[in-house]
Amino acid sequence: MGAALALCCAVLGCAGASARRPTGPLQVFVTAALIAPGKSDGRPWDGTGTLPPAVARAAVRGLAPPLRHAMLGLMSSAGGLSALTAVAPEVASLMNGAYAAPDVRVTVSLNGRPLGGTGVAQDTVAPTWVSAPVAVGVVPPEAFLEFRAIDADVMFDDDIGVCTITGAPSIDAEGYVVADAYRCSGQLWGLVVRVVEQPPVR
Repeated sequence: MGAALALCCAVLGCAGASARRPTGPLQVFVTAALIAPGKSDGRPWDGTGTLPPAVARAAVRGLAPPLRHAMLGLMSSAGGLSALTAVAPEVASLMNGAYAAPDVRVTVSLNGRPLGGTGVAQDTVAPTWVSAPVAVGVVPPEAFLEFRAIDADVMFDDDIGVCTITGAPSIDAEGYVVADAYRCSGQLWGLVVRVVEQPPVR
């Protein structure tokens, strides 16, 4: 735990020093996410089976805020499972079991207005996407930019969780949203979003 928190401070200190808030119209690219190994009630994402007890407990308990924050700070460079392994190896060891994983799609909205989203990443708790950009435009300081993850099923989609950003997101030198900007809930444990600032329309 101490090493994880030290790593967190090192990563977030660097990110915080170079973070900036873009002011122009934005495009966002959702590139990766990390999903809990099961639903919040301990059931698997798909099918009628049961999760192993340790996996179910991890899915229900979730990640403590300091661990989630540290993981978010690492995800853009390390990837979802590698970042989780760095901060919570005992949880990461449960994420590759032979149980049903979700088919993940992320939708993007601004103040509740749908803007676009990703395709579906099949059968994975660590989805990645090479997606077209989602045009967001100028984000006012009080606006809510929402990224909602869904398990896309044949009959009914399951809500996975949501990450929300207030105002234009703070981004690092590479254009990735920094950990401090996200407020994530539900079974969406982490998200990687890259931001491109567009020139103003004249």
